[in-house]
Amino acid sequence: MSSTTLETVGKLLRRRSEEFRDLVHEQLFVAELQARHLFPLQQAAAHRELAPALAWALERTSTDADGDIHIPDEVRDRMRELGIAHRRHGFPSTIYAPFAEMCTAALGELNRRTHRPVVKHLIQAAARAFAAYCASMAEAAEAADLAGEPPAQMARVREVNRATSRTSVVRLEAAPGPSFAPGQALMVTASYTPGLWRALTPAAPQNPGGFLEFHVRATEKGTATGLLARAKVGDFWTVGAAHGRTYRPDTEHELVILAFETGLAAAEALVFSLLDAPARPTTHLLVHACYPGDHYDLERLRSLAEHADWLTVHVTVAEAIDPFWLPAPGGRRREASEIGALKESPVALASSLAQHRSGTQVLLTGPVDEVGDAHAALTDYGVNPAAIHTLDFDAANSWPGVSAHHRR
Repeated sequence: MSSTTLETVGKLLRRRSEEFRDLVHEQLFVAELQARHLFPLQQAAAHRELAPALAWALERTSTDADGDIHIPDEVRDRMRELGIAHRRHGFPSTIYAPFAEMCTAALGELNRRTHRPVVKHLIQAAARAFAAYCASMAEAAEAADLAGEPPAQMARVREVNRATSRTSVVRLEAAPGPSFAPGQALMVTASYTPGLWRALTPAAPQNPGGFLEFHVRATEKGTATGLLARAKVGDFWTVGAAHGRTYRPDTEHELVILAFETGLAAAEALVFSLLDAPARPTTHLLVHACYPGDHYDLERLRSLAEHADWLTVHVTVAEAIDPFWLPAPGGRRREASEIGALKESPVALASSLAQHRSGTQVLLTGPVDEVGDAHAALTDYGVNPAAIHTLDFDAANSWPGVSAHHRR
């Protein structure tokens, strides 16, 4: 039986995402008065992923001639993940059924306002999809409640290191500490970022002491990320449940990890997790940054490589001299040679290592644009796409359209 995707409805939500969110919020704030206090004071900064997330799910959902909807496992899994992650807001799982109705009402109103409305049967199918998505979220949230899993935990900032002009390394302690796998992100907020949550990837594996390390970009002044990067010792953060993909390498074949910018955090978490593994692959860690001054943590990684015969560390830069590095009077600007970095294409180097031995795995970590470009370039170099895996991050692109959906 032929089926039709709900991509048309998804595109409507993407085009008018703020309007859709506002229509939903008008209903939510009336039905749940406390909801208004969970979001930022500025409406434009609130719940920005609502429409993109639903659009992402609809674009992958289809309906047939009988009106039945077909939701792939990928979408159901992501909705369950959201149900667990959203427990940090304090809503009961029973909120999801009426929330689906709010989304349906908002979509209907949005469609009536548009110049070229979506046909009725697709809007009706989208309503059924909303109900199914919310049912998956409610089911996952209820299961986590019954299992006694904490929806969020308090963590205290123990150390802040401004590693580079662009990156801060923030270390915290939480007891007993959240559960997560290498590469997964944790949603975090602080008292000075009310209602604003950011997904940060721990740079160390889960540990009994509940110690957390995050690499936070410090360039976004005035944003929640910029404020978190300027944390002070003694600050308290709230840490939510883990979400996102993880990666478990095949220990029988070599592994090449190419980390861009703060994607190094996910790479380090995986590398450090291998220390206690019963078996580990021969691993080549490639760390890339634009300028020599953007590199950090190299001493720790090279020290580890000296004592781990299964690990080698390669450092590359796009520019050999750092124009933003302020030297001492009479001194030179920082150069690639000073940190043992090579000015060459990290993708070319990764390709060379990947094709040296048959079956080599490649893991790309970092911002979604750089990871996507590297994936395409590696494929052009002849690396088997099936051998390339990604752990990327980008708040604005965490719900990509179908055409932008990268291979995994």
